Amino acid sequence: MKTLTDATEIMEALFVQGDPVAAARVEAECKRLHLIDTLRVLREKAGLTQSELARKVGVTTARIARMEDPDYEGQSVHDLQTVVAALGMELELRIVKKTVARKRRAKTAGAA
Repeated sequence: MKTLTDATEIMEALFVQGDPVAAARVEAECKRLHLIDTLRVLREKAGLTQSELARKVGVTTARIARMEDPDYEGQSVHDLQTVVAALGMELELRIVKKTVARKRRAKTAGAA
């Protein structure tokens, strides 16, 4: 039996197993977690602590900590835009057809 070492492979094996609904849920969760991690990385690259960013944004440190907590699922677009703007960045949202996004990923994966 093959040993799974890649987190994506493990998620696929445990939760998806060919189920398109489960695959969509896993993909959405991976995107959410990536966004949260990116927010933390941007804050750290700006040389700010959670407290310093909170003061800059005008919220509590606890609110910034919650936004960076992978277990917290209440991040709002407005809160994300506010924090990202305080970091000198801009949050962009896109709406794309799922079929287009899948074709792009397939082409990218084939090129690797």
